[in-house]
Amino acid sequence: MSGLIPTPSLPERALEELAAQQNARDLAGLLTIWGSPFGEPLLQELGPAQPDLFRVELQLDRTWATRAQRAGVSRDRAMRDFARTSIDFINVRSALLLALQGTDVDVDDMFLSGGGHLRANQFRLAALAGGVEATLEMLVRGMAASSFADVLRMHGDLSTLEEALLVEHISHFGRLARREPTSLAPVLTYVLRLRKQVIDLRRLIWGIALDVPRPTLLRDVVGVGS
Repeated sequence: MSGLIPTPSLPERALEELAAQQNARDLAGLLTIWGSPFGEPLLQELGPAQPDLFRVELQLDRTWATRAQRAGVSRDRAMRDFARTSIDFINVRSALLLALQGTDVDVDDMFLSGGGHLRANQFRLAALAGGVEATLEMLVRGMAASSFADVLRMHGDLSTLEEALLVEHISHFGRLARREPTSLAPVLTYVLRLRKQVIDLRRLIWGIALDVPRPTLLRDVVGVGS
């Protein structure tokens, strides 16, 4: 339970009950009974004896993306921008996972629509490019109109690429917050910074516990730009 964060829709008592379930399908069934939007999509993927965890995660992402886009319709531009860029990042991650380990699912089924930059045909080309370097090159082309393309082009460590994109996400909304201070951009910047802070604290705690040298530990904490 120490790694879980209660929310209004899933308070601590609900998380405790979910954690007590014997298997993932029972967990999904309980979410469905509670009326959670994640319940039914999870049940659809957890039917087989050995479900594809990649597809399970994608269903969670797809459900989140649908809800985020719906929220963006009735809110300001910053919220819509947040939903679109977040969907782009999910697609970037999926394309790289496909390049690294492959899967027997249809590549087109892995794409989430609604992103701000990466299109379905670009995602397909990236996922089927034939290697991580080629995939990154195609992703850079797809994201070329954004500041995230430089991160994809220059960041050499795949293990921290998602975090580096988060850092640029923070910078992106920081710039938007200065231009549109009355929008939701300042709030989104704050939320993203909290997410980055949690990642840094987790790394520091594990690093100290494993006696990682201090210079290495500090180097691995990716800084946040302005």
